[in-house]
Amino acid sequence: MTNGQTPTQPPTGKQKRRSRHKRDTTNLPPLELTERDVAILQSVGQFQLLSSKQIQLLFFRSLHKTRKRLFRLWEHGLLERRFPPVHLGEGTRPVIYTLAPKGARLLGSQGGLIDEAGERAIPKATFNRKASPLFYEHTIRRNDFQLALTLACRQAPNVEVLFWRQDRSIKDAVTFLNGNGKTPAILRKVPLFADGFFGLEVKDRKLYFFVEIDRGTTDNKRFLTKMKGYYHLWLQRRHVKRYGIENFRVLVVTTSKARMENLIQTAKKVRQGNGGSGLFWFTTFDRYSTDIPLSILGHIWKRASAGNGDDHSILD
Repeated sequence: MTNGQTPTQPPTGKQKRRSRHKRDTTNLPPLELTERDVAILQSVGQFQLLSSKQIQLLFFRSLHKTRKRLFRLWEHGLLERRFPPVHLGEGTRPVIYTLAPKGARLLGSQGGLIDEAGERAIPKATFNRKASPLFYEHTIRRNDFQLALTLACRQAPNVEVLFWRQDRSIKDAVTFLNGNGKTPAILRKVPLFADGFFGLEVKDRKLYFFVEIDRGTTDNKRFLTKMKGYYHLWLQRRHVKRYGIENFRVLVVTTSKARMENLIQTAKKVRQGNGGSGLFWFTTFDRYSTDIPLSILGHIWKRASAGNGDDHSILD
């Protein structure tokens, strides 16, 4: 080029890659909200948080398409996301999504959240910057259970989820005389706030369950006190007055077979030497899977009662 002019570089055609961690509100790609997008926001609000893998199981066939759509919803401020810590020896863990304030407002403008029973609730943002990794891990475990149950009932004939609750409506406290037969019993008030409470309809029967997710952080003494709380809830028939149900079971899901056997032996002490109780059922995380959801309805449960060697199904 003449006259001392600097030649102009031709455009490369490459665009700057958008950040995975910081929203770029400049040149934001357009978003045409679909019915599936709204359903995703509904589910994230109902579950409190969901991983990209869990959302894929509910709405997509491809994990790649799942990530791409969730990224777009995050870019537009409808979802928040968190990258869980990766421990030594682990691969990349799925991104966790929660409902952002903008997403909650959108659902509110469309009538709110809809639960399993078809009832509406006011949506709230579920992202909590102060929540610990343990909270997220515990919630993901609970959601794996609920998700496996939901998917299993879609596949199983004559089995239907009546409802799932995990809010303060199931928070309770039971007062009873607590003792071990060796020391004087004292009046004890035990709070009960299960990880979940749900009902199933199986042909002409209705079954009800409380869910406790155990990650091995509770000692035996505290666990026994909680199980005594459930036992006295049943003994006092508070469930009849509060929920209008005749019976229930307590499902405990824990980390390993050894931990499960330890908890079973602990739960057998609830009746103070009068044998175990069929109220309490146990399994481990590795005995069911969201990839094979019908496994959660299989014979994977052990009861804290005499001769608990047999495996049972929650449909029994």
